[in-house]
Amino acid sequence: MKTLLLVPAFILSNFLMIRAQQDQHSPKKLYKVWISVQGEPGKIKGALFETRDSSILISGSLQKSDYFKGNYDIEKLNVKDIDAISILRKNASGRGALIGTLSGVGLGILLGLATSNPNAVNGQENAGTKVGASIVFSIFFGATGAVFGAVFGTIRNKMYIHGNQQQFENKMGKLNVRSLTYDPLMAGQRLTTFSHLRETVTDADGNVYHTVALGSMVYMAENLKVTHFRNGKKIPMAKDTASWRKADRAAFCNYKNDSVGVAVYGRLYNGYVVADTSGICPAGWHVPSIDEWTSLVMCLGGKDNAGGYLKESGTLHWGNPNNTMFTENTFALPSGSRDRKGAFMVNGRICQWWAAKENNTEGFQGVLLTNETTAITMTKPDKNAGLSVRCIRDGQ
Repeated sequence: MKTLLLVPAFILSNFLMIRAQQDQHSPKKLYKVWISVQGEPGKIKGALFETRDSSILISGSLQKSDYFKGNYDIEKLNVKDIDAISILRKNASGRGALIGTLSGVGLGILLGLATSNPNAVNGQENAGTKVGASIVFSIFFGATGAVFGAVFGTIRNKMYIHGNQQQFENKMGKLNVRSLTYDPLMAGQRLTTFSHLRETVTDADGNVYHTVALGSMVYMAENLKVTHFRNGKKIPMAKDTASWRKADRAAFCNYKNDSVGVAVYGRLYNGYVVADTSGICPAGWHVPSIDEWTSLVMCLGGKDNAGGYLKESGTLHWGNPNNTMFTENTFALPSGSRDRKGAFMVNGRICQWWAAKENNTEGFQGVLLTNETTAITMTKPDKNAGLSVRCIRDGQ
């Protein structure tokens, strides 16, 4: 009799242990969301990706395998447009049915064990009665538990927002722990790994760039190599040192005036390019401001560590020694730079990006990584310096 009782307990405990092990190695869980937009019919369906101060991001895919492969697109919804959010754990009905079945079987065995035949002549007949009753009760309550578990598993947690920021903030805790970017093993700690997205973006020349996300920030995965502004205006190429020095308007060059490395490292641009209102990034994208670069740095553990998380590990591209935090990120490669006199920095040692030219600032700003340290440095390059450009998606 004890063996019968131990069977469902053993199955349930093993199920919970396996789930715990899966959660330990793959803590991100997939939650379906249905979002009602104010004034719009129907609902937007997806998986909850990220919650922000005044918006949420959802991905179109409901397959967990797509998330780990980066095969999904992201859509942003502002709080002022959200009427209500309904949320449900993926496969909740199946999980509920399984738990209900196991619980029902366990209850059936207990009831069967409690059954006795007062007219039994010997213990063997009474034991047979209990076994038979346990089987009958287990089937009945197991089936009933499966039905109720499946039904309760489909109940959605509905949160009314009505476009109200305060109501959204009251629900933010529940949303945070259900987002794809939430990691219970890293709760309260920094993010360190970029997610590779399915989304690509094309520049004015037709070059295609992959995209990556760190939390809710979406960046191009490669440096720009475009030779035209967004509106089609051509960016002149400085073909030699003399023309680079004399440039008093937007200009670009290839590292060491050689096009061989453009596909891997992108091109170098002077400050006039990022200050030009024509826009060097594709529509929907822009050169990150120094505040946006700072946000990225803070997510990666601050200025002393962020460079180590951004750089590709090893010495395939970076010079030796290449001090990193030993991640799988390939966000930063040593694209080099050029000073205002036209001299190129040593290959494999430096990656330097422009920050957007702010209207209320006198000079230009940028960020610098080197092979010898995990730090990232905020710089003030000359407008005639040559730096790489990396774009961030609008609305970040």
